[in-house]
Amino acid sequence: MIPQLLERGVLVRRASPSDAAALQALVSRSDVMSRYSRFHGAVNRLPSSYLHLLVDRPASEHDALVVECDGRIVAFGDLGPVPNEPGVVEVGILVETPYRRQGLARLLLDELADRAALRGMHVLRALVLHDHVAEVRPVLGDRPVLRTWLDGAAHGFEVGL
Repeated sequence: MIPQLLERGVLVRRASPSDAAALQALVSRSDVMSRYSRFHGAVNRLPSSYLHLLVDRPASEHDALVVECDGRIVAFGDLGPVPNEPGVVEVGILVETPYRRQGLARLLLDELADRAALRGMHVLRALVLHDHVAEVRPVLGDRPVLRTWLDGAAHGFEVGL
């Protein structure tokens, strides 16, 4: 349930318009490989259209969560509907390097998946660079994998909600 205060003073909550600058800062300070892994391209800043989706849209249209540690956003995850595929949402997560391997990606994925299921979605899609498939499989948890595929440099997963 969001907002949620975890041990170590980590807060997970819905993104809001006041988070726009902090989300840009997170992307800017993230290492090149993290940005490439999340956005599948050379991104230094969030495009304004995508930033608008993260902070200005209602959760029913595009759901975005942030993770704060000591008042600074250190991770975010979002999901949005896949055009022309009713019941399917695509998820993306970015965790700042010093905060990886602490369960934040799994926490974001679990919360976003629960929120999508409550809205009647039944499939969660993720595109992952081939080099990161081993890291992502545990984050998917015990959700049933419905389909996988290869697409250029990415590996696609669809899991049931």
